[in-house]
Amino acid sequence: MNELTINYWSPHGRQEETKFRADERVVDLVMRAALAVDLTGLRTCRRLEVLNLSHNMLETLDLTPLEGCSTIQELHLEDNHLTTIDLWPLAQCDLLRSVELAANRLTRLDLTPLPLQCSVTLDSSVVVTADSILKYTLRRDDIKRRVQLVRPDRAPWGAFPVVMWRKYDELHEKDWPQIRRRIVAVIRQLHPRMWYAAQRGLLEGLGLGELAGLDADPMDLVSSASEDLTFDDAVHMIESRAIELLDQQIQHHGPTLFLETDVIKKTGASLLLPRIIEARKREVSEAVVARKGSKVFLRSLWVTHYGYQILQALGMGLRTDLEGLERIQTCFAEIGFDLRSKEMSPVRQEYSVVCSTGMRRHVFDLVLRRYL
Repeated sequence: MNELTINYWSPHGRQEETKFRADERVVDLVMRAALAVDLTGLRTCRRLEVLNLSHNMLETLDLTPLEGCSTIQELHLEDNHLTTIDLWPLAQCDLLRSVELAANRLTRLDLTPLPLQCSVTLDSSVVVTADSILKYTLRRDDIKRRVQLVRPDRAPWGAFPVVMWRKYDELHEKDWPQIRRRIVAVIRQLHPRMWYAAQRGLLEGLGLGELAGLDADPMDLVSSASEDLTFDDAVHMIESRAIELLDQQIQHHGPTLFLETDVIKKTGASLLLPRIIEARKREVSEAVVARKGSKVFLRSLWVTHYGYQILQALGMGLRTDLEGLERIQTCFAEIGFDLRSKEMSPVRQEYSVVCSTGMRRHVFDLVLRRYL
């Protein structure tokens, strides 16, 4: 039977080693008083599911040997002396479900590298950060599930986790090749219904928030900027591609929601303004609000620009009653629109905007306040 060796060092500098079978599913190095561990031997461990290094004295740890490990599900690093940890080697560990990091000396942790289904347990004092591309991809329930905060006595922390979203254009070192790899690592995990939310966070993170109404595959944007570009040149290429895609989107009756015309008029996207203005008028003139008895259904109105603005100002949800409909129609009349409604049985949402399921999902999540 093939064996693998893992070396570790005691606080006195003495090197120790322990051996495991190469087909081991659980590698346990608990309570070895290890100050440092070399995980290189795990590169040949093809069936590893659980790695437990808890209750040691680790101050640093290189997780690179776990890069691309397709079988690992649990990583236990609790009760160590870690002050920082780079989780990016875990970005392609698609089966990883939990990382335990409580009772360390961490002050910050970047959530971005962890697979979307993976949770992490942390001390309540740790500041959690994540790249902007995840800002709308992770809803409140997702964050609550993924970030488990505990008190020093290991009891659950009652407060809701707070995540600081990092914009790419605010990073101290604008290293585009590295940033691009970070973005791609997230996109590769996304179901198409999450694309709209991801591209909105991506464009905001690149300082292009005025264009964040694009309803497309975010990888289309990233592919337009190769790794050999500078950050500024990459942003310019992505901006150009976004404008091109938005032009096509508007021509095909796609959404104009979240396009910031006050900013767009000062940028290279200003050529889109006349089409955006006309498209927003068409969105309302072709809109039909569904009624069934006293119930009024507003989903189709929420995905239009003017509908979103008015419904948000009125504090509406996804449904209202006939009195609420009258208030909405009055508001539209004040800006020159005759909003139509129609009795339907069964109810059909007739959208005047051609948009993806992901776009509608994102808007409805906003209405239902499912984001932080």
